[in-house]
Amino acid sequence: MKRESKEKTGLGEHPEARLYEQAQQGWGDSLDLLMSRHEPLVRYAVSRQNLGDLPLEEAVQAGRMGLWKAILRYDPYRGYQFSTYAYKAIVHYVWLAVKAH
Repeated sequence: MKRESKEKTGLGEHPEARLYEQAQQGWGDSLDLLMSRHEPLVRYAVSRQNLGDLPLEEAVQAGRMGLWKAILRYDPYRGYQFSTYAYKAIVHYVWLAVKAH
């Protein structure tokens, strides 16, 4: 994590920053909590995509992979919301699944 980016942006402490840091360090409980907390974002993102003949549950699982990757790469001190960052990753993984199917 880049602490200096927090100072450069002038932002205060991000309320979930510790959870993201713990998840990125391999703390399973923090990762599980963030995954469950953001599951509605996965469902929302999947519902907005044209899935072709990809089954819904496969699309949701692909979206969860995108969410997982987003949690592991998110820097809460860069000044943007997690949902904005994660949405793009979720959609990317869903489209990869659609393409592979």
